[in-house]
Amino acid sequence: MKLLQVALATVLSLAFTPMAAQEKATGGGEVVLLELLATERMSLGKLDSCELTYYLAYEDYIYRNGAITVLRGSMNFAGFTDAPDKGPAYLFKVTAFDLTGEALDLAPLKYAYLSSRGVSYAGKEFVVGAAEDGGLLVGYDALANFALSFTDPISLNITRVGGRSDVAVPVDFMMHNPTISKQHAECSLKLLDVLSEKFK
Repeated sequence: MKLLQVALATVLSLAFTPMAAQEKATGGGEVVLLELLATERMSLGKLDSCELTYYLAYEDYIYRNGAITVLRGSMNFAGFTDAPDKGPAYLFKVTAFDLTGEALDLAPLKYAYLSSRGVSYAGKEFVVGAAEDGGLLVGYDALANFALSFTDPISLNITRVGGRSDVAVPVDFMMHNPTISKQHAECSLKLLDVLSEKFK
């Protein structure tokens, strides 16, 4: 774990440059996407969901006077293909950590939501619950929120436990890594084909 923390501190010291930064978080802090992975998830041999796993860091001028906070989590287009009573959903998982020296300390969250292209999805979720790693899991009905796309520029919005201000952390996965974003988009198209069979 200590090696991971030292490596992260080194990467961050190199990453926070005008070339590496994408957008500004609420308060003006730089945002850097450190890692992005696309995964096809299967259930009983059939495609069931398309997941983007992210790891990013930003300078938090709302709660930490510019110190670095790390967000880790995933965004998932889930088909629930083997559950006849469940429709497709967008799942957003986020866990926050404060980088203090070489330590990553869990920063508990009270609320989290997505926003994209001027639309806030706050209040549109069907579930907000605790994730197994201490973060939050938020679910949105995909049919009711069909305009949401993880390959569009998107903001991860979080509110800390004990805090009142939301921090918007904007990311553009397509700009950062078009190959990974295209893999996710292609997976989503395949999943739509699977879902069309489910709803026949």
